[in-house]
Amino acid sequence: MARSPVQLFAALFAVASLARADLPPPPGWVETCTVRRQQRRGEHCVFCVVGATTARESCPRLRLQGYRLRCSARRSGRSIPQLWCRSPPPPPG
Repeated sequence: MARSPVQLFAALFAVASLARADLPPPPGWVETCTVRRQQRRGEHCVFCVVGATTARESCPRLRLQGYRLRCSARRSGRSIPQLWCRSPPPPPG
């Protein structure tokens, strides 16, 4: 079965993008999307890894619990770690 030029281009693009995701960061690169660098006083932050199945289930639940997407960390293979943070609830009274 012969492949069309569009199919071949799409396949090459997919392979190239996967290979690029596994490259090490450049020298001197520092990850800025960490709890230590992003969490503000009184906040609670958690990571949610966006992948083939997890993004559809866990990340939207964080939004429903009052978390907001703060940043995305460096891609690791096919997954993207995202940092979600929420402010503390107001004091009772």
